[in-house]
Amino acid sequence: MEQGFHGVSTGSGRMEDASNFVSTTAPAPVNGGGIDGNGGIDHVDAPEISAAPAVEVQGAEQDKPPLPDGHSFALPGFGHDKPAKDRIVDLAATKADLERWPIIKKGYSDLFLWLVFFGLYCAVLMIQLRVSKTYAIDEALRSQVVDEGGALQDVSTLGDFFDYLDETIRPAIFPPEWYNGEPLTTDETGFVLYYNMLVGGLLVVQKRGISTSPCRVPMYTGANSSYQDFYEVCYPAGSGNYIWDDIPEADREPKNENKVPWAPGVPAPPDRPVDVTATKNDPALGNFWTAFTYDSEYEGFATFLALADGAKPNEAKIKALKTYRWLDKHTREISIKFALYNGMLQMFTFCVIDFGFDRTGTFIPYNRVGGTKVTIKTIDMEPYLGNKFVDRVQIALEVILVVWIFYQISSFVRTGLEILVRDGWKGKAEVDALGVTRYIGGFKNFLSDKWTIVDLANYGLFVYYIIMRVDLVRTILHEDNIIQVPANSYKPILEKAKVMVENQLLGNFFNILLCLGRCFKFYRFQPRLAIINKTMEACFSDLYHFLLMFVTFLFGFGVMSNVLFGPQLPQFSNLSESLMTGWMMMNGAGLAYHELAYVDGSMAGVFFIAFMFLVFIILLNVLLAILVDSYALAKDATVDEYGGDEDAIPSIAGDFGTIIRHSLSFGAVSNTVLKQAVEHLLETGEEQSSVDQIFQCIPEKVRNRSKITHEKILKNGGLHMVEEGEEEEEERIEELDLEEPDLNAILAQGNLDPTVTELLRKMDDLLLENKQLQRRVDAEVKAGNIKAKNE
Repeated sequence: MEQGFHGVSTGSGRMEDASNFVSTTAPAPVNGGGIDGNGGIDHVDAPEISAAPAVEVQGAEQDKPPLPDGHSFALPGFGHDKPAKDRIVDLAATKADLERWPIIKKGYSDLFLWLVFFGLYCAVLMIQLRVSKTYAIDEALRSQVVDEGGALQDVSTLGDFFDYLDETIRPAIFPPEWYNGEPLTTDETGFVLYYNMLVGGLLVVQKRGISTSPCRVPMYTGANSSYQDFYEVCYPAGSGNYIWDDIPEADREPKNENKVPWAPGVPAPPDRPVDVTATKNDPALGNFWTAFTYDSEYEGFATFLALADGAKPNEAKIKALKTYRWLDKHTREISIKFALYNGMLQMFTFCVIDFGFDRTGTFIPYNRVGGTKVTIKTIDMEPYLGNKFVDRVQIALEVILVVWIFYQISSFVRTGLEILVRDGWKGKAEVDALGVTRYIGGFKNFLSDKWTIVDLANYGLFVYYIIMRVDLVRTILHEDNIIQVPANSYKPILEKAKVMVENQLLGNFFNILLCLGRCFKFYRFQPRLAIINKTMEACFSDLYHFLLMFVTFLFGFGVMSNVLFGPQLPQFSNLSESLMTGWMMMNGAGLAYHELAYVDGSMAGVFFIAFMFLVFIILLNVLLAILVDSYALAKDATVDEYGGDEDAIPSIAGDFGTIIRHSLSFGAVSNTVLKQAVEHLLETGEEQSSVDQIFQCIPEKVRNRSKITHEKILKNGGLHMVEEGEEEEEERIEELDLEEPDLNAILAQGNLDPTVTELLRKMDDLLLENKQLQRRVDAEVKAGNIKAKNE
């Protein structure tokens, strides 16, 4: 028997020596037992049992009593007639509560801190990006300036581009008059939608496919194509259905700009088929001819429509570009770029409209890979220089976030170093029952743990985010990059800032995904939340086998749809589009059947039915079955951990009740003292005891030093009381010696209902069977095959 407690925490927070936890006065006996002079517990005599003793098979393991899900809470001394010392305590439930409380406390603390940290990170992102302001500007430009849903959709040829530039973009960027026809004054020019100041002007950049090398190698070795003579210009091989011909790096350098030809064998500016060089001396067109020369700053052939030139000269320049055939068969990409400043919102906006040219002679359709695309990025070019209160809050939140991030990283590194010093690289070797050597702990196991890998990736993206943010602020606040409004030239800093913001957003996207994944790490302590974790672990093996089959089917149907419908439907025009369309069809967001039937009515039916049956009906239901079965297994395993009683599994509501009870335990005896006293009582075989018995189990020296009273014990939040109704019922059953009813005498009266008579006869049979079982149990106990429960 253990001789006293070791390292007992007193109510005042001190640690008492083991020898102090010995009662110097004889405590009240517990069912005939007590505590000996050395702090051990004397033998406790079992009470007499008039009925048959409860039995247990030798060697059977005793299940630990599960912690109840929820408990009634009442302040001591209120709502109870009995004195505090006479209140009855459920020892097993109290011990389970006290053992689980540290887990609950740490688990919810870690989860709460993580959610606060994640919320802080999201709040800082939203403040930095000014999402609401960004959306307002983005929506206004897309609908009123770019006309994304109207005129932009109609641009498909080179001629359409000039119509769009002259009739949609130019009037919106350089409005000549008010809505009532009244001309704008000098101070009123340069505003887009009345509130957005144009920065510099409008830039149009063309990227051309210029072959500076001989024609590509023909299909047949030693032979040229029979049709090659029809084309005087060699077209590069390109990728997919697009034409790309990168200009050599040597020709991209500023000193070699004049070496970049307009077309193979044609200088820049061109002298044929239209002589652009003749415009150099035309004062009406100014520097118009520079649009036909390569500009390394813009990586293409660019023309700039300056705000200072006015609306009429810019209109004339656009018409001249069309007249001198600025776009031709060598055109590969066209970009329209402009920047705005909104003084009301104190935000700069950079807008790019990209057009990709196809081999067919038209632009690649809108929102297709390499096709027409509108990119609008709104950037705060004056961070921390606007509203003082908002900026101070932003700076404070950013500093807190950065400090918190590096604190987590340092804690992570410290944990790894502690494991390395304590356990070494491999850890401690242990040999199991099968003779297999396993290594417990160790830095190697720490690094290979899945949560360690997730943490490393998460911290790496946080560091990337900090670096990108610092680099962006440093760049836009540099004295050489400060934009003076109004401006009369194109400002490349806005385009550079736009790229930096896009890279930052990409990193934040994956970082948020990892943060969401890390939430599951903090769910593990709560049994009901941990069921989802166990579900994912249980289904992993089946899931990746299923994914192999699923990808095979999806790829096969992707190829099939690409071959059957690709020539006429853009959704299947290439393999990647086919796979994406198949994924959308599987989730109910794909195209309708009549679109397939438009291409091939007979094969559309076969394809649609086969896809829906094999993928949508069979495979998705197999996936659902895998998840459902894994969830059932995970839940059953959790139920088994709690003695097969699902209601005994702690819930969040029950945990919050535990937190409240422990949080309101002001002035209560410490959990350590109470837990060890309860354990001593449980060793005597008792399941319940009074508060006074727990009080007597605490050594007098500890009681005096911590001023422990019955009321302080009763205040502890981990204490589980036996309700008075239950207590009275148990006492009544123990005290009363109930006699069995004489059923034969009742039946002899003969005036009972036939149904009641039948029930009474069955009761008599059950009582007789119970007596027979009683005698068999007594015989087995005497023979020593089984033991009585009180033994």
